[in-house]
Amino acid sequence: MSLTITAGSGGPGDPAAGQALYSQRCAGCHPSPAAIAGAASLITNDMGTISPAMTGITLTAQQVADLKAYLGVGNADAPTIILDQTALAPTAAPGASPGSDTFMVANGGTGTLDYTITSSVAWLTVSPATGSSTGTANTHSVQYDTASLAAGTYPATITVTARGPLTPCGRST
Repeated sequence: MSLTITAGSGGPGDPAAGQALYSQRCAGCHPSPAAIAGAASLITNDMGTISPAMTGITLTAQQVADLKAYLGVGNADAPTIILDQTALAPTAAPGASPGSDTFMVANGGTGTLDYTITSSVAWLTVSPATGSSTGTANTHSVQYDTASLAAGTYPATITVTARGPLTPCGRST
């Protein structure tokens, strides 16, 4: 079994992902990130389209957040999803289920982070499935019901997504 825990699209932008995206999709026309870092109006549409006149270029909301994190623009005062770990590696004998695991979610930003947790597979549940943090970490338990699965490796993803409307930088608040 392999398991990945990710912050969902309501999470903060990732500067490293933004840098890679900038190099791949933007640097051909904008060789200097510093030249557009102060021009937050270039990346304004939360639906993922770069404005004002960049026709034909569409980004996901997460890509917009990643670019903004790399360029240093947007709402730095928003709640930020912090995970104490991003992978679990449970194992079990055929016909059995592994023991429970835990992970923690905290708010690394300001304000209150309200979030939900989902699983990509029916054989994995997380409880509690929602939480709220102003900075203190909340512990969540991961239970596996794999006894009916044949021997093999089964990937799964747990996604932690901030609840609430998107702010202009693509973060949920």
